[in-house]
Amino acid sequence: MTLRRSKRTLVSASLLVAALSVGACASGPGTAVESMGVRYSERDVTVAVDELAPAMQGQGDRQTVVNMLVQAQPIIQTAQAAGLVSEGDEEFAAQEILGISADDLGRATRDILLTAVYAGQVGPAVNVDDMLPPETVVNPRYGSFNPETGQLQVLPLGDVVTTTGQQ
Repeated sequence: MTLRRSKRTLVSASLLVAALSVGACASGPGTAVESMGVRYSERDVTVAVDELAPAMQGQGDRQTVVNMLVQAQPIIQTAQAAGLVSEGDEEFAAQEILGISADDLGRATRDILLTAVYAGQVGPAVNVDDMLPPETVVNPRYGSFNPETGQLQVLPLGDVVTTTGQQ
């Protein structure tokens, strides 16, 4: 009886440690992506997926939003360094793309919209390789960051396992 209880306790403790390790793989619990010192939480991703839905016409999902957030800070910070940023850019992007005020949007959504505005301006102004962040931390559920391409490498099964019912 004691041996069985010890095994059960050991298994329970191991599962708890594994669960905590997975949650802490990114820069902190609840972190979806951190790039160039800016942290986006899982909640930020959820809000962005919901807010961007009208503009993405059903094509937006968590993976797409996280991929956009990986690219957001390098583009935004490069635009700032190149002097391409204007005070009304957030509001312009929100009105132009979503037809609503930037004040009504989450930070991740605003950064994605700014990325859309600055991407065309930054590309010709600087070498793309110079924009890649030196360190980007991505929650493993979304894949792993490839610093050579500045893109996420998606895991084959991603976050969801789909079954077909066939055996």
